[in-house]
Amino acid sequence: MEEQYTAYIEEWGKVERKGKKNPYTSLNGHMFSFIDQTNEYLAVRLSKEGKQAYNEKYNLGDVIQHNSVMNGYVEIPKDKFQDKEFVFKMLNESYDFVNSLKPKPSKKKK
Repeated sequence: MEEQYTAYIEEWGKVERKGKKNPYTSLNGHMFSFIDQTNEYLAVRLSKEGKQAYNEKYNLGDVIQHNSVMNGYVEIPKDKFQDKEFVFKMLNESYDFVNSLKPKPSKKKK
């Protein structure tokens, strides 16, 4: 799944894939997609309304990582992950949402 995620992100072309062990994408300091620890699904971040509508449509619950709910994230299961158009649609929706958020200040030392 990780290799396919990397290929999707490269083809999608809006951001670079980050993370050596835990692949993810981010924009303006906000992570907006990642592959879960067990390599079972892709998670993308949506608005509160977008998350609720998505979870109702696909009958899914919260995304949980390290015993914590990942606020704003929805799961794209393996079967939906094979549909590149669907994944790109979800990445675009997630990208647009985080792009609307106030950028986080950089923690890198200059």
